Amino acid sequence: MDDEDPFKLAERFFKNDYNDRGMVKWQGFYLSDHTEDVAKHEQSAANLRNQKEMPPLDMATISEILFHAYTESKPILYQLKGKSELGVYAPIERGLVNGYLDNEIAIGNARILIDDLQWCELT
Repeated sequence: MDDEDPFKLAERFFKNDYNDRGMVKWQGFYLSDHTEDVAKHEQSAANLRNQKEMPPLDMATISEILFHAYTESKPILYQLKGKSELGVYAPIERGLVNGYLDNEIAIGNARILIDDLQWCELT
């Protein structure tokens, strides 16, 4: 029996001895993943509900911060003006100022009208 081919031994085991429980074995994984996803969603929703409006800055201050961020290649934190349909203030985003064109500023992959900026600061 020690000289038996391992593949034939495995085949006989799965054919005669192994009892596959089907989807029952996956339910624990699904429950764990679902619980983790629900927790992330609840945390995200709580962060949105608790989002505060940052103090508005005048255009001269915003321009100065953007200029320093651009020339020194430093990232900024920024918040856009207004609220969402749900009455939630815009989130505070982080990005690198990549350039500008007329009244638009490129922060990260976003193009934002300078007039839409509520607040920003160097990080």
